[in-house]
Amino acid sequence: MIRSLPRPRRHQSAFTLIELLVVIAIIAVLIGLLLPAVQKVREAAARVKCQNNLKQLGLAMHNYHDAKQAFPIGRGEGPFGPPSAPWSSWLILSVSVQALAYYEQGAVYQLFEQRKNLPQAATWTDPGAPATMRLPLYICPSSPLIETAGRPGTNYLFSTGSSIYSGGCASVFSPITNGANGVFAEDVARKITDIADGTSNTILAAEYVPRTESDPDSGFKVVNTFAVNNSAFITQTELNTLSTAPMARAVNDNGRFWAWHSHTMSLFNTAAPPNWKIQVPPTGGVGSGGAGMAWDSCNGIVPAMSKHNGGVNVCLVDGSVRFVRDSIDLLTWQRLGNARDGVPTPDF
Repeated sequence: MIRSLPRPRRHQSAFTLIELLVVIAIIAVLIGLLLPAVQKVREAAARVKCQNNLKQLGLAMHNYHDAKQAFPIGRGEGPFGPPSAPWSSWLILSVSVQALAYYEQGAVYQLFEQRKNLPQAATWTDPGAPATMRLPLYICPSSPLIETAGRPGTNYLFSTGSSIYSGGCASVFSPITNGANGVFAEDVARKITDIADGTSNTILAAEYVPRTESDPDSGFKVVNTFAVNNSAFITQTELNTLSTAPMARAVNDNGRFWAWHSHTMSLFNTAAPPNWKIQVPPTGGVGSGGAGMAWDSCNGIVPAMSKHNGGVNVCLVDGSVRFVRDSIDLLTWQRLGNARDGVPTPDF
């Protein structure tokens, strides 16, 4: 009997440990190279979405102006409520609420209208109350969301100009004369014809970052002393003093209620440059006085802020949207907020 010879075994190739480590290292390098690129693409998309939101807000304001022959008044409407249970005196609806119907948010606007004669909780705090609704139009994708229930937040505020007056003092006649030199004022509904410096040279709205639970230092800083020589054009030296001033107390609801009329909620000013670096926190702005849940005292700097790298998006009165760098000259930025200073605005 003839036996067949055994077949030679094939050599089975396999990764050695060194080869496996090399492959892992190459994959890690590729991931390291790709992640920043992916993040840049995501941020670019978020910035475009943010700019589109501001574009829509600018269009809505123009539609409001066409219908009412003026922009909304800063102080808004209210307080309301039944005679037996009127709203608290400070619950006044914002610029943002007044123009809701022109944002294609007519259903939300009607909720405010329908609840004017009900106790304040129906509008402001109850489950389903319109003031607690988070509207996508008011949210920038780059900004962190507020985690507290009933605090919808907003990333877009409307400009009262370069003056440091805020709250009820961002006025034209009373209680402060020329307390608001921007598009919006607490006691006057301004028209496009009032924008003497030109609609392409005046800021209508810009970004803001509200206080979030993930960043407890992002509240609003209250200081004991607020010394300014020219309220319409605060200097960099004065800003530096306020930036490093110790905190007397903090206001922690800034930017968290878009339906409320005051500064940090629906209004800001261009007194400080975009993304102003406040050295001693909180970092959401600086003011003096006795504010309520946001910032409604007379002296306050509420800067434009964003989570975009290097600047903020702004909507000009003509409806165009620009990205303004943090490095913009302070006086140029202030003049962009001031609608009637009469000085030509340089390129920005």
